[in-house]
Amino acid sequence: MWRGLLLGMVITTVSFANALADEPEVSFEGKWKLESMRMAGQEFATLLGEVVLEIKGDRYTSTINGTQQDKGKIEIDTTVTPARIKVISDNETAPDLVGIGKIEEGKAIFALRAEGQGDRPSTFEPNDDDASLMNSRYSKAE
Repeated sequence: MWRGLLLGMVITTVSFANALADEPEVSFEGKWKLESMRMAGQEFATLLGEVVLEIKGDRYTSTINGTQQDKGKIEIDTTVTPARIKVISDNETAPDLVGIGKIEEGKAIFALRAEGQGDRPSTFEPNDDDASLMNSRYSKAE
Protein backbone atom coordinates (compact mmCIF):
# COMPACT_ATOMS: atom_id res chain seq x y z
CA MET A 1 0.00 0.00 0.00
CA TRP A 2 2.73 2.50 0.94
CA ARG A 3 4.67 1.69 -2.20
CA GLY A 4 1.57 2.47 -4.33
CA LEU A 5 0.97 5.73 -2.48
CA LEU A 6 4.61 6.74 -2.86
CA LEU A 7 4.57 5.87 -6.57
CA GLY A 8 1.40 7.96 -7.01
CA MET A 9 3.05 10.93 -5.28
CA VAL A 10 6.15 10.63 -7.49
CA ILE A 11 4.04 10.48 -10.67
CA THR A 12 1.98 13.48 -9.53
CA THR A 13 5.13 15.48 -8.65
CA VAL A 14 6.79 14.68 -11.99
CA SER A 15 3.60 15.57 -13.89
CA PHE A 16 3.33 18.87 -12.01
CA ALA A 17 7.01 19.69 -12.66
CA ASN A 18 6.57 18.91 -16.37
CA ALA A 19 3.48 21.13 -16.52
CA LEU A 20 5.42 24.01 -14.96
CA ALA A 21 8.31 23.47 -17.37
CA ASP A 22 5.85 23.71 -20.29
CA GLU A 23 4.54 27.11 -19.16
CA PRO A 24 6.06 29.89 -21.24
CA GLU A 25 8.40 32.19 -19.35
CA VAL A 26 6.97 35.64 -18.81
CA SER A 27 9.27 38.09 -20.56
CA PHE A 28 9.20 41.78 -21.36
CA GLU A 29 11.63 41.19 -24.21
CA GLY A 30 10.48 41.86 -27.76
CA LYS A 31 8.60 44.52 -29.70
CA TRP A 32 5.52 46.09 -28.11
CA LYS A 33 2.98 48.42 -29.72
CA LEU A 34 1.40 51.07 -27.50
CA GLU A 35 -2.35 50.60 -26.99
CA SER A 36 -2.96 53.19 -24.29
CA MET A 37 -1.04 55.77 -22.27
CA ARG A 38 -2.79 57.74 -19.57
CA MET A 39 -1.46 60.70 -17.56
CA ALA A 40 -3.42 63.19 -15.45
CA GLY A 41 -6.74 61.91 -16.76
CA GLN A 42 -5.76 62.27 -20.41
CA GLU A 43 -5.28 59.53 -23.01
CA PHE A 44 -2.18 60.15 -25.14
CA ALA A 45 -1.77 57.03 -27.29
CA THR A 46 -3.99 58.29 -30.11
CA LEU A 47 -2.22 61.65 -30.16
CA LEU A 48 1.26 60.18 -30.50
CA GLY A 49 0.84 57.95 -33.54
CA GLU A 50 2.25 54.43 -33.72
CA VAL A 51 4.56 53.98 -30.74
CA VAL A 52 6.71 50.84 -30.60
CA LEU A 53 8.85 49.87 -27.63
CA GLU A 54 11.54 47.26 -28.25
CA ILE A 55 13.30 45.61 -25.32
CA LYS A 56 16.42 43.49 -25.90
CA GLY A 57 18.22 42.34 -22.78
CA ASP A 58 18.80 45.44 -20.66
CA ARG A 59 18.35 47.92 -23.54
CA TYR A 60 15.27 49.56 -25.01
CA THR A 61 14.44 51.63 -28.08
CA SER A 62 11.22 53.54 -28.65
CA THR A 63 9.96 54.75 -32.01
CA ILE A 64 7.03 56.89 -33.09
CA ASN A 65 5.78 56.29 -36.62
CA GLY A 66 9.03 54.45 -37.40
CA THR A 67 11.36 57.23 -36.20
CA GLN A 68 13.55 56.54 -33.18
CA GLN A 69 12.60 58.80 -30.29
CA ASP A 70 14.57 57.38 -27.38
CA LYS A 71 16.89 54.58 -26.35
CA GLY A 72 18.66 53.56 -23.22
CA LYS A 73 18.91 51.04 -20.43
CA ILE A 74 15.97 49.29 -18.80
CA GLU A 75 16.31 47.44 -15.51
CA ILE A 76 13.57 44.86 -14.89
CA ASP A 77 13.57 42.97 -11.60
CA THR A 78 11.24 40.01 -12.09
CA THR A 79 12.22 38.42 -8.76
CA VAL A 80 9.41 40.47 -7.17
CA THR A 81 5.75 40.78 -8.13
CA PRO A 82 4.95 43.09 -9.75
CA ALA A 83 8.29 43.51 -11.51
CA ARG A 84 10.25 46.62 -10.53
CA ILE A 85 11.19 48.78 -13.52
CA LYS A 86 13.78 51.52 -13.98
CA VAL A 87 14.21 53.26 -17.34
CA ILE A 88 17.45 55.19 -17.89
CA SER A 89 17.49 57.14 -21.16
CA ASP A 90 20.72 57.69 -23.07
CA ASN A 91 19.48 61.30 -23.33
CA GLU A 92 21.08 62.76 -20.22
CA THR A 93 18.46 65.53 -19.99
CA ALA A 94 15.59 63.03 -19.75
CA PRO A 95 14.63 61.98 -16.22
CA ASP A 96 14.97 58.36 -15.17
CA LEU A 97 11.62 56.60 -14.79
CA VAL A 98 10.79 54.20 -11.96
CA GLY A 99 7.78 52.00 -11.54
CA ILE A 100 6.27 48.57 -11.87
CA GLY A 101 5.40 46.29 -14.76
CA LYS A 102 3.63 43.04 -15.50
CA ILE A 103 2.68 40.80 -18.38
CA GLU A 104 -1.02 40.01 -18.29
CA GLU A 105 -2.99 38.23 -21.01
CA GLY A 106 -0.16 38.85 -23.47
CA LYS A 107 0.01 42.59 -22.71
CA ALA A 108 2.89 44.53 -21.16
CA ILE A 109 1.49 46.90 -18.54
CA PHE A 110 3.50 49.63 -16.84
CA ALA A 111 2.95 52.26 -14.15
CA LEU A 112 5.89 54.70 -14.20
CA ARG A 113 6.86 58.12 -12.97
CA ALA A 114 9.93 60.33 -13.14
CA GLU A 115 12.36 59.47 -10.38
CA GLY A 116 12.14 62.06 -7.62
CA GLN A 117 8.51 62.97 -8.44
CA GLY A 118 7.07 60.81 -5.66
CA ASP A 119 7.17 57.20 -4.55
CA ARG A 120 7.54 54.32 -6.97
CA PRO A 121 4.01 53.38 -8.11
CA SER A 122 2.61 50.38 -6.23
CA THR A 123 -0.56 49.84 -8.27
CA PHE A 124 -1.49 49.79 -11.95
CA GLU A 125 -4.64 51.84 -11.35
CA PRO A 126 -4.57 55.28 -12.99
CA ASN A 127 -4.84 58.29 -10.71
CA ASP A 128 -6.21 61.21 -12.70
CA ASP A 129 -5.11 63.63 -9.96
CA ASP A 130 -1.45 62.54 -10.15
CA ALA A 131 0.19 64.31 -13.09
CA SER A 132 3.50 62.51 -12.51
CA LEU A 133 2.01 59.00 -12.95
CA MET A 134 2.02 57.41 -16.42
CA ASN A 135 0.02 54.22 -17.02
CA SER A 136 0.64 52.41 -20.30
CA ARG A 137 -0.42 49.17 -21.96
CA TYR A 138 1.31 47.52 -24.92
CA SER A 139 0.43 44.55 -27.14
CA LYS A 140 2.97 42.42 -28.97
CA ALA A 141 3.98 44.08 -32.23
CA GLU A 142 3.95 42.07 -35.46
